[in-house]
Amino acid sequence: MHRSLWVVALGLVVTGWAGCGDDSNRRIADAPSVNGDVAPLDSPPPGTPVTVTVSDNLGPTASLAAYFQNVDSSIVSSTLTDTAGSASAVMAAGGYVTVVVPQTQLALGGNAPLQYTLYTWAGVKPGDHLVIDHSYLNGQPKNVQFTLPIDLQHVLSNYHIASNCGSADTATAAGSSQSTVVLAASFSNCPNDTADVIVYATSSNNTIVSSFSVLAQPIVDQGMVDYTAKTYGAPTSRSFELDNNDTPNQTIYAIDHLATARGQLYANQINLSLEATAIGTQILPALPTGSFEAVELDQHVDVTSRTFFEFGTTGDYTRDWSAVRIPDFDSTTAPDLDTGTHALTWVNTAATSVAPDVSTASVYANRTLDATTSISFTWFIAGPATTPSLIYPTVPTSVQDFNIKQDDVHGIDGLGQLAVPGGYDALRATIFHTSYPTLATGKVSAISYDYFQGFVGRVRAHVRAAVDPQVRRPFLLLRK
Repeated sequence: MHRSLWVVALGLVVTGWAGCGDDSNRRIADAPSVNGDVAPLDSPPPGTPVTVTVSDNLGPTASLAAYFQNVDSSIVSSTLTDTAGSASAVMAAGGYVTVVVPQTQLALGGNAPLQYTLYTWAGVKPGDHLVIDHSYLNGQPKNVQFTLPIDLQHVLSNYHIASNCGSADTATAAGSSQSTVVLAASFSNCPNDTADVIVYATSSNNTIVSSFSVLAQPIVDQGMVDYTAKTYGAPTSRSFELDNNDTPNQTIYAIDHLATARGQLYANQINLSLEATAIGTQILPALPTGSFEAVELDQHVDVTSRTFFEFGTTGDYTRDWSAVRIPDFDSTTAPDLDTGTHALTWVNTAATSVAPDVSTASVYANRTLDATTSISFTWFIAGPATTPSLIYPTVPTSVQDFNIKQDDVHGIDGLGQLAVPGGYDALRATIFHTSYPTLATGKVSAISYDYFQGFVGRVRAHVRAAVDPQVRRPFLLLRK
């Protein structure tokens, strides 16, 4: 199954590929950045402020409530973002920063609830520059016509174009009487109006039989591109072997992502065998010059959705599945939000060789204020995974009273944990608008709580069901 994913970066860079190192020998291997970025520097001098900045497609977002609080919820500063979308305060390490974002109200009548989204960073440090970026790519599509040669070794093939910003497929197989095939492709938001392109042919059973690639292809609306002088080459194959699969009755899905500096070009998923040693083989287009591969592995076990990434690998892939995962969520104890202590707690299974670095969660609440007014809000929080809990601060009531009470209609929307090179420091700044980190090399392990399994019969109408690269959400809360 061909599928697309994110083309976003971790923390330090908004576009491109980035990563951070980690000297700990019990966590995940170092991940040097393609762009040369490094892990956060040593602690800044005392008195260095913590800053938060909020923006969207219209630019900086001013007049949002921003609360800077100590670890005991005592107020350091209660202020508003300025015309640059920023607010700052000098505070001790370990405290909280919370931003309140009102949501656009639709014309739904007088009883429509007031809606808000809150974002809280726990465990902040002096010098942090925390970011909420709600902007998204929305450029006009460019339509391009490609003329491709027929692969004479596989004359009944279907033909496909894949790139970092557009794609196209033939509806029917090309006949042997044809010498060329024409494909119309639509491209959106290509960096500098340039794309890296893979052209590949598939057999009747959708297996890749040949391919070629073109780097730095100019993309011009209504343009015509002639590839008839290109020659198809043989595809590549990659075998997977995952040893010590502790749940052989649950499929492990293996996805191979091909990417260049411009972004992801191609991804394909296969199902590995249902065995203690899970195996499988897939056929891929030949790697373009300068590209690299990222392996993604997914498995659903009880109430835990496991996800593992490894970046920069090539060739056949073998790993000890038991040695790269962080602990699952315990299936016998549901996560709980205590409205008295504001603590969201859960239970993990026995420790594994990889410990989580980050925990993140989302809770929701609805409250009736009077006969005609109610409020509805979602509250995201992220913090270090030092304990199986996240403690929400008691925030000021200058906008609304967002401190969830027992009588509120409330619950937990999402819960996840992550192990990543550089730990919480590496992605704290942008955790609320990145997808899974993308690194040059290294490993990332994550889990999310599966509420469809954990809370039987409780279906939320606004469950986040689609991984949409244009809608940025906290990466651990994405549903697959």
